[in-house]
Amino acid sequence: MTSMKETSTTPVQIIMADDIPVAHTPEGGYGTSFPPLILGTCTEPLVAGAPDLRGIWKTISATRGGETVAPDDRLMSYTERIEQCGNRIVDCGGGTIADARADGTPENGVNDVSVFTTRRLLTSGPVMKMGPSSFAPSVLKPLKSFAN
Repeated sequence: MTSMKETSTTPVQIIMADDIPVAHTPEGGYGTSFPPLILGTCTEPLVAGAPDLRGIWKTISATRGGETVAPDDRLMSYTERIEQCGNRIVDCGGGTIADARADGTPENGVNDVSVFTTRRLLTSGPVMKMGPSSFAPSVLKPLKSFAN
């Protein structure tokens, strides 16, 4: 007699980027601590060819106008958290949240405030050329800036 192993029949729930509402910077920013993960429940894999940028990023060196930024410049203490799901990328830093699709379209761009000016900012979606051999870095193209 052959013994049969019992296997789980519990379905795995797939959470797509579209299932999670777009996040925006709260009034006055989110403060000095990052907000809870925005895409934390997402199980959709990154699109093919996308760089995995997820994690915490901190400035370790910078130049401005060809000059090295001073150690006490606020840029040197800047930290951001990147989340990704499918072709969606969420960048939290400086109290702001930039939530967009990496498809280069205005419809899926960031509609939020700029981290350094707190002015309203509308951009195209980040441009990440997805392909089997290479991709361009994420670039936000400003479309319009609004006074507060």
